[in-house]
Amino acid sequence: MANSIGERMKRNYESPSRFQLTRRTPVIVRIDGRAFHTFTSKHFPGTFSQKFHDAMVLAAIRTASEMQGFKLGYVQSDEASFLLTDYDNLHTQPWFGYNQSKVESISASTMTAAFARCMRLVGVTDLATFDARAFNIPEDEVANYFLWRAKDWERNSLSMYTLRYFSHRDLQGVSSAGRHELLHSEGKNWTRDLHTWEKNGTYITREGDTLEKVRSSYQRIEELWRASLKFET
Repeated sequence: MANSIGERMKRNYESPSRFQLTRRTPVIVRIDGRAFHTFTSKHFPGTFSQKFHDAMVLAAIRTASEMQGFKLGYVQSDEASFLLTDYDNLHTQPWFGYNQSKVESISASTMTAAFARCMRLVGVTDLATFDARAFNIPEDEVANYFLWRAKDWERNSLSMYTLRYFSHRDLQGVSSAGRHELLHSEGKNWTRDLHTWEKNGTYITREGDTLEKVRSSYQRIEELWRASLKFET
């Protein structure tokens, strides 16, 4: 009786809702902080926080180390993106068979646990959680994906810096070029004044190294992720 119930539960309900990512095709896992605006406003007030960014990077490195097939990561604000592949050689297996729910749940839970450990080191014990989504992407769109996230951070970084000196009302409807001009009128320069991670975000390599000087250039990102493949025979 128990076996028949179990078989029915798996066959009729669990298995039909199980989705598999496509093998031999790159996978992106994007992890986002849940309600982090409130969390950061409370514990890391101000425009940019080195402690918060360091915690995000360290948590992302720890998460990447658990991901079979990890190739490249990118951290900006409360978001981390990870590139996975499963074709280093003919025998390479996908992480958890590319069971989408497992990839997403384990990615989010690992990032949450790693980030919590980093927060305890700076005396923050409030709960902070992450969600994750995983999806396939064609090889010729990988660089464009990371470029999109880098451009998103570039716009947000400029906006955050401009808000140090101008109000939301002053900036309503003002383009990025206009924001640069406003900063210049105050003797400020986004390109010159900020640290590299504050402008570019931080990339994480296959070896766990961090890169902060990668600007939002398609060619540079394409070179970076292609170099991470290192095919084996």
